Amino acid sequence: MKKRLTKTTILGAGLALALVPLTAQAQSGGTSQTQDEQNMTAGAASAHISTAFQDQLRHASDDFNAEKYGVAAGELRTIIGKDRDNLMAHQMLAAVYLKQNDVHDMMTELQDVIRLSPQDASAQSNLSIAYLQTGEFDKAIPLLAKQVAAKPRDGQKAYYYGLALAQAGKTAEAIPVLQNAVKLKPSAPAYLQLGAALEQSGKAAEAVDAFQSAVKLDPKDAQSVLFEGMLLHQTGHDDQAIPAVQKALALGTPNQFGAHMILAEIYGSQGKNDLAVAQYKLAVVAKPTDFGAAANLGVVTQNSGSKTDAIAAYRRALTLVPPTPEAKAQVEDSLAELLATTDAGEAATLLQAAAQDDPKNAQYQSDLGQVYEKQGKKADAAAAYTQALALDPKQFEAKSGLVRLTPKK
Repeated sequence: MKKRLTKTTILGAGLALALVPLTAQAQSGGTSQTQDEQNMTAGAASAHISTAFQDQLRHASDDFNAEKYGVAAGELRTIIGKDRDNLMAHQMLAAVYLKQNDVHDMMTELQDVIRLSPQDASAQSNLSIAYLQTGEFDKAIPLLAKQVAAKPRDGQKAYYYGLALAQAGKTAEAIPVLQNAVKLKPSAPAYLQLGAALEQSGKAAEAVDAFQSAVKLDPKDAQSVLFEGMLLHQTGHDDQAIPAVQKALALGTPNQFGAHMILAEIYGSQGKNDLAVAQYKLAVVAKPTDFGAAANLGVVTQNSGSKTDAIAAYRRALTLVPPTPEAKAQVEDSLAELLATTDAGEAATLLQAAAQDDPKNAQYQSDLGQVYEKQGKKADAAAAYTQALALDPKQFEAKSGLVRLTPKK
């Protein structure tokens, strides 16, 4: 009997952030900084300073312009130590940390800037982006909501707002925001996040369209290509899914495991067991701790007729952490089936474990009865068959087993 593949999670819960480092925010026009970042940097480099500690601030500004960021940071921290509410010093120090890509310290300075100047749009924008990069989505959302309300035609801000909502698990709220973002400013990252949100909402066909739009805008984005392939597979278009996933691998997708799992699942469902085996082996290499990959390697290996390799794959799977007791029971049952003719004792032990892991599954009790019967343990076999029929009165093998064990009058 052909074994069925265990359904496994291929891509995990959600997408990686489509953000680049703060020092080089993605812009459709190709600039290296957002306008808010440019404003922050310009403020730090200003030659005219009309506040307390003028000389010290001017020296810090000169060092900043000379790219002596460490020196400038020390000077600015000295000023803040003497005057905690020096707005310009906090603004300049935030800019220094931006240049050093020190997100956490930059956030601290931006919070002080907003404390001292609540209407500072540049500080609010950069702080919200920093919250996105550090995964503090709930803190980013209210800041971004205000920015979108203030600039409803700004597609970049709409994208960040939708991204924050999506990553915070507020998928239903994120979808219309991201749909608006791609209308205002089409970009591959925005379409990528929109596709993810649609897929999580069960709107697979719309998600495919979004991922394909992302690929059109950036044909070399491996993440978009991979997710397009995943959705094509999920919607039954395996002929298109295979080249898409292969392209993602060629582009160097960081999710090698997910790509190999998709291909393996497709080939396994098509009965191309040799190709499926090769892909599951690559998936196991990419993620050695994944139970599903190891278990399914056993399935396709068993289906290809290689009993020894299947036994080895199942044994390895049972050393890993299963997603559910039922998944573990499936592997125990499959391994017991292969061992039944050569090691009935171990097969019985495995089936006993399977019955404990999935106590409502009549098949495991029936299989256990058959192993006991082969061992000549008629009473144990009859008890197992009886338990199977209690769980499923239509269980054919159990009925047949009891008939065999019942003395003829």
